[in-house]
Amino acid sequence: MRDAIKAAPISKSLLEAIQVRMKTGGLVFENYRFRSSTNAEDVKGFNGAGLYESKTGSLTDPDKPIEKAIKTVWASLWDERAFAERQYFKIDQRSVAMGILVHRAFGEELSNGVAVTKHLYRKNYPAYTFNAQVGEISVVTPPEGVNCDEGIIALGRASGSRKVTVEYISRSNLSKDKTVLTDAQVELLAKYLTAIKEHFYYKVERGTGRDETGLINFGMDVEFKIDAFTGKLYIKQARPL
Repeated sequence: MRDAIKAAPISKSLLEAIQVRMKTGGLVFENYRFRSSTNAEDVKGFNGAGLYESKTGSLTDPDKPIEKAIKTVWASLWDERAFAERQYFKIDQRSVAMGILVHRAFGEELSNGVAVTKHLYRKNYPAYTFNAQVGEISVVTPPEGVNCDEGIIALGRASGSRKVTVEYISRSNLSKDKTVLTDAQVELLAKYLTAIKEHFYYKVERGTGRDETGLINFGMDVEFKIDAFTGKLYIKQARPL
């Protein structure tokens, strides 16, 4: 099935429309990331993280054609591991579908990570949990023997000039004698996480300001990266747990 998807031609009108959008969508970049987005992940009782493939497509590099990127993502819906996971969780295979989110591709990453906007190990405690790793090494599906930083960002308990405090549960074995994120980066990440959490809780989940406990325990799964050249923190995606 994967081979059939990759071998089949894409509608010329669809491909042209995508290329036009990429060339006229405000800031124009050479490379774009085609990210998998299915209806068989991030659903109640089934996370599906890391099951599907994302691919880079380029407007200028003939070795990274857009059509190939699209078909690779589509075909990943039927990777053996993804199929087996859905089967185990009794998801109807005939109902699954693949969409694609397209955004600019970033260059080299200084670090990357995933954060959750709640304390994963303690209920009713105002904190965030994050994992971070150097470079582009995945924290979700790391190579064998590779550990990442895992920390708890405690809110409202800082002292002095610090806005937040961090307790590290584990440390990366690739970052030598320092943490993957600097104190300033952790503080900025916490600021972004608060904005994301409050937006989704109040605007999407329709929570109220009277339900403080509900807000504290509301979790968003957030992917982030630090650009190696600019040092800027970027949020790649955010989704409810």
